[in-house]
Amino acid sequence: MKYILKPHFKKHGFKIAGNHFKKSEKGFTKIINPQFSQWNGPTNVSFTFNIGFFFPTTMIFENKEIPKSISVHDCQINERFGTFFYNHDYWISSESEIQQQIEKITNWFEKFDSLDSLFILEETKNAFTTYRLNYDIAISKLEKSFSEGLLILEKEYDLLENKSTFWADSLKTALEKIKQQN
Repeated sequence: MKYILKPHFKKHGFKIAGNHFKKSEKGFTKIINPQFSQWNGPTNVSFTFNIGFFFPTTMIFENKEIPKSISVHDCQINERFGTFFYNHDYWISSESEIQQQIEKITNWFEKFDSLDSLFILEETKNAFTTYRLNYDIAISKLEKSFSEGLLILEKEYDLLENKSTFWADSLKTALEKIKQQN
């Protein structure tokens, strides 16, 4: 942590809060933190990274309180990094692997610097549902481009309209709330 991870993420513009590395972008915050194995011992250590995207505008829209100190577990979208890169859980267990994996993660994370850049994540089917991602992007866009945000929500709702799922209900509620406000 002290000699490799913290200096690396600090060099790449992340702020450090304990074991969480955070970087704010326009409309969202990227967060990463290491998760150490419960089976670590004095001679063997393994860990993985938890990766998250936090959308404060969604929290406000849903009348939820924004945590004072955001962690990966507060993120609307969060997964272990292996899900994004290898389609399965992946644990780092050798010192030589640490630098290689954090470079890979940093290069990947740097692609996401705007709400529109997040649409790339739709290709990561194993990581999370596209509905959640598009919902958060749409809610975040409503402030600056109401019609664009509304269009994203309407398209997602049309895909789920005849289904009775949590996301279909969430999208319907969001659309009703938005239309009442305007």
